[in-house]
Amino acid sequence: MALLNKNIILTGNFPGNCRQKPMDKTKPASPTNGIALTSTAKYPETADRGIMSDGLLRRRTGWNQDPIISHGIKNQSLQYHGINKFLNKTGHSGKKKRFIIIFYPQAGFLKTVFLFLITVFLVSCTAGSPGGTGTTNSHDVNIIEIAKRVTLIRSQGYSQLRVLDPWQGADGVVQEWYLVPRGSVPPEGADSSKIISVPLKKIVCMSTTHLAMINALGERNSVCGFSGTRYIYDPSLRELVKNGKISEIGYDDNIDKEKIISLSPDLVMIYGIGSESAGYLAKLQNLGIRIVFNADYLEDDPLGKAEWIKVIGALYCRDAMADSIFSELRDRYLGLKAGIDAGIKLRKKVLLGMPFKDTWFISPGNSYISALIRDAGGEYLWDDKNSRVSMPMALEAVYSRAVNADFWLNAGNVNSRAEITAIDARLGNLPCFLEGNIYNNNNRLSQEGGNDYWESGCISPDLILKDIGAILHPELFREHKLFYYRLVK
Repeated sequence: MALLNKNIILTGNFPGNCRQKPMDKTKPASPTNGIALTSTAKYPETADRGIMSDGLLRRRTGWNQDPIISHGIKNQSLQYHGINKFLNKTGHSGKKKRFIIIFYPQAGFLKTVFLFLITVFLVSCTAGSPGGTGTTNSHDVNIIEIAKRVTLIRSQGYSQLRVLDPWQGADGVVQEWYLVPRGSVPPEGADSSKIISVPLKKIVCMSTTHLAMINALGERNSVCGFSGTRYIYDPSLRELVKNGKISEIGYDDNIDKEKIISLSPDLVMIYGIGSESAGYLAKLQNLGIRIVFNADYLEDDPLGKAEWIKVIGALYCRDAMADSIFSELRDRYLGLKAGIDAGIKLRKKVLLGMPFKDTWFISPGNSYISALIRDAGGEYLWDDKNSRVSMPMALEAVYSRAVNADFWLNAGNVNSRAEITAIDARLGNLPCFLEGNIYNNNNRLSQEGGNDYWESGCISPDLILKDIGAILHPELFREHKLFYYRLVK
């Protein structure tokens, strides 16, 4: 699920009144308005069919599989067929084009399939026109170093954020925002519908990764609504849910739009929408609620994913804090990687995931988890297979490679070796099974199944790297106690 990293752009220098912003988590919110996505790509009349990752499923249920290899869960193979409907096109270069991209599930798939990344409102394809990208100065600085799906440019008195291709298969789609300190004058020529007043006071979000980054910046009290509150791991956030400070807003076509409206958030942060959600999104937009895409889940570099904390920091005028958090974890990560590279003699071969019935959805070699394995001194068995989506393979085909694995990681939802052989007895004959080298990333679970690997793990790639490094090369990490991972017994 983490392939195609070109998703967000923020523009602007640290606004002075953002730098000085104290930690105030109690002020009421005032609703803002607008949503605008821009596209510079030429779209075909019919989009290609592909297989979607199930970030929706794992973020909302605590599913602890890598998002790229989780498609087969509970008959929920996530596929879509895209159709681009062009509306109000003009034949003149530089003119605005308005259209909608609609995806629908391929016929034959179960009704329980989670639809992902659907109806998007695209407005204004012209980069240089008023309300487009606006103008930038020579001193503007893009502070995004690694993430490919986001750009954040700091200018004098504001920041410009662009989210690029914010869902799987969204080629050339740009969502653009101007982040302007409250009470300040917006940049000249900026479309008022694309302006977000910062710092945010109230937010509704859909992913535990959003919560983790907000929490890391000390702004958890600004969260007023969340989709899937029972699967939150962090105790302080769960306490806010218990006390009624964070409301449940529902899922997919059961999103409680009236609840969202009653919460009056400054914005709703999402990472993908289903076709059933198009109506409520339009209604929220018309009521002046900003809808911002977060594409951290599409980053294939662990540090690129973590760097999205800079976007959250800009929304809360906590730029310096976000920069500091990221630079420190980046240095720790790169230091660990360098130490592993210098200390290993042989890369250990790694198998990932679990089959669903007779199909194994294989994470490609250019994915987030495969990058972690490489950096931890491992060799992923499918490192030679690059793809934008997971690769469904027959169990027999996977088995022929799996016999070469030294370790087996991220083994689905299993808690014991007996559960693995119950899925398929043949798996018990794998050398990594017989040698007891199976580790799962579900060491930190809440009572209701919330998995901290999918929550705080997004901003702790160094801890995940250390865990995997200690599993593959324990001689390099003799004092390390596994944090996110545990041995499957």
